[in-house]
Amino acid sequence: MTRSLSAGFEFWRDLFTFSGAAGRLVFWRVLIFGAFATAVWQIEIATETSIAVDLTPYEVVGAALSLLLVLRTNAGYDRWWEARKLWGGIVNQSRDLAVAALAYGPADRAWREQVVRWTIAFAHATRRSLRDERVAPELVSLLGPAQAG
Repeated sequence: MTRSLSAGFEFWRDLFTFSGAAGRLVFWRVLIFGAFATAVWQIEIATETSIAVDLTPYEVVGAALSLLLVLRTNAGYDRWWEARKLWGGIVNQSRDLAVAALAYGPADRAWREQVVRWTIAFAHATRRSLRDERVAPELVSLLGPAQAG
């Protein structure tokens, strides 16, 4: 019971925290459009007239737009999932390479350490390259400044 109450408080805390990028971008727009809608509603009540718009074209366009958005979202998720599987494969193959090198390679401690460091460096360099980042400080700590450059 304590855990569910704690989760409930965390939900409300996260709901009213504007630390995320989307909350900061959307808050003022929602506030302005909400004030505009309230003003239109008050004018309609005060003048006792009906501001009516035929909704049929908007319903059709809304349905088409929703289908388009669903298809685009699914395509984006499929690309993300494929990239996640490929990255998992890179990590698994790097680990398998290090294990095989340690199992079948020479017993020289320096050689073993160097193979493991270069295998780890490959994964880090691949990650940085895929993100178009040219600076990789973790490579300096793994390989040293001479080999990382």
